[in-house]
Amino acid sequence: MQRSQVYQVVTGAISKVQSASGNTSQVNGSTCPMGGLSGFDSMNAVEVACDISVGVGCEVPDMKLFFNSARNPRTVNEIVDAVYELVEQSESA
Repeated sequence: MQRSQVYQVVTGAISKVQSASGNTSQVNGSTCPMGGLSGFDSMNAVEVACDISVGVGCEVPDMKLFFNSARNPRTVNEIVDAVYELVEQSESA
């Protein structure tokens, strides 16, 4: 799977959850879901992580996906990079 495909899965999952919550925020690479999107909380993060797992075909952690090791919220591009790394590891296993 290419990074561009992972990007589509991630942005699609976030947009889907936001839309279902009645929020129509635009999602792009610099968007920071946790703290940057109206109404996006830990429950949304779990749902998005599940959707991403299905979309990329490997398990991804929920809250760890949205925060870096310093507990700072990640941007969509950073989330995509983390998921892409997991996909690469999964494909090479």
